[in-house]
Amino acid sequence: MKTFRVLAATAALLGATVLLSACDKIPGLNPKFGNFGGGQQKLPAGVEPFDPKATKFGIRWFPTHVHFGPDGDTLLVSLCHVSRSGFCRIGKYSISRNHWDILPFEEQRTYVTPIFSPDGQWIVYSSAPCQTGALCDARDFQLFKTTPDGSKSEILADTVALHPSFAHNGKKLIYWRWNIIKNPDRPKFAGGIDLFQLDWETKKETALTHLIIAPGDQRGRPFFLPDGESFVFTMNPYVIRHLDYEAEGKASNAREAWKAQEGKTAPTENAFIGSMANIPIDRNNYKTLEAFQIANYEMLDMDREGRILYMEHLAQKKKEGNPVALALRPRDPSYKGNPAESAGFTGGDRAQRYPYANLTEEQLRQGEGARLWLKEVIEGYDNRAGEGYALFLRKPGANARDEAGIDIDWQCAVSLSPDGSRLAFIWSNCAIVGKKTALGLIGRDQRMKDIQFIDWPKLDLTPSVPKH
Repeated sequence: MKTFRVLAATAALLGATVLLSACDKIPGLNPKFGNFGGGQQKLPAGVEPFDPKATKFGIRWFPTHVHFGPDGDTLLVSLCHVSRSGFCRIGKYSISRNHWDILPFEEQRTYVTPIFSPDGQWIVYSSAPCQTGALCDARDFQLFKTTPDGSKSEILADTVALHPSFAHNGKKLIYWRWNIIKNPDRPKFAGGIDLFQLDWETKKETALTHLIIAPGDQRGRPFFLPDGESFVFTMNPYVIRHLDYEAEGKASNAREAWKAQEGKTAPTENAFIGSMANIPIDRNNYKTLEAFQIANYEMLDMDREGRILYMEHLAQKKKEGNPVALALRPRDPSYKGNPAESAGFTGGDRAQRYPYANLTEEQLRQGEGARLWLKEVIEGYDNRAGEGYALFLRKPGANARDEAGIDIDWQCAVSLSPDGSRLAFIWSNCAIVGKKTALGLIGRDQRMKDIQFIDWPKLDLTPSVPKH
């Protein structure tokens, strides 16, 4: 279930690059809500009219992405509207001051996945325009950079790019981007998705791969390794299997061809290390990629030492005798229950133990729903049995071993602090706001019970336009 939850959050953003995500433009909208007015427009079939005053659980903007600044105190957060999760603003939060700032924004744009440059001098984000009919055309995502206060913004690359990451030295970016087809008679994104890099000084784009990956087969953020001469990324293992069959002159549909091989198992290598010496990596030299497997398909972050952060089920790790997992979440020796007798469900008293329905909107906005969910998780079977999911740090590669673990479950977006001592995360679901949604912090050596939850901004976001 966790795998699908994380992939669903990623797919929500990637899917928006194919379809129009609503960030509505209807008459009479008040600019203080971060929207804009306009004449009467006809919305596409199936798209609900957008109410800028709509709220759920006492909030109007909920967190979907988080990234630690190099000072270890500042968080960049995508704040998206509760009724239009593709319509987002950039929030900047100071942990020490418990203070939110909203970066300037144009009313007719959406802003997603902001990250700091390693020196803290710039913020990079993806942005797309909101068009007639109150829709943000995510097919036009471009990379921008802005000053830390958001007062001056400029385009970095006229490209449909998502999930950017900086090289450790801050001299270039790596990201997934669409291969744009200029022919007006063909679909704009028929060229598929590939990895590109952008030189920070010259703004020159260079293709790292030319594999023409289908939408959704790429997974999460790519990263440069500390040497800057290698990069690591995750994608559906069937992409490589397809290339193998193509090279052998077999069926073009790798999935169907693989199923036809009796006694075979599905491919598992989903992470790949590429060398800058071999770019662009394509159908002719794809075997230069070093393949390895990580659980749940996605790298969540990378630390200064080049270790990848990823999620895995503790039971499997412990079964393998993994020392990091064995030390991370020990079984409660007093607990004799099993999944059918989880503490939160015994005797049908869940509603009394965890009264979500009794929380006020202000309590929900302040994270009380998340705190109640944390209590339920801690008292549940997985945690008391020393199981459930957790996060692990390891170097990329087939023979690498876990070096550290973090005791956290149910997150959907995470960011490591620069010194690796803390983790910022979005609790619950990154695509749909819920009573359990929250932004939180946990120390690497802490237990889940020590999670610190952060209030997100109140209802209104006041716009100011950045200079170009």
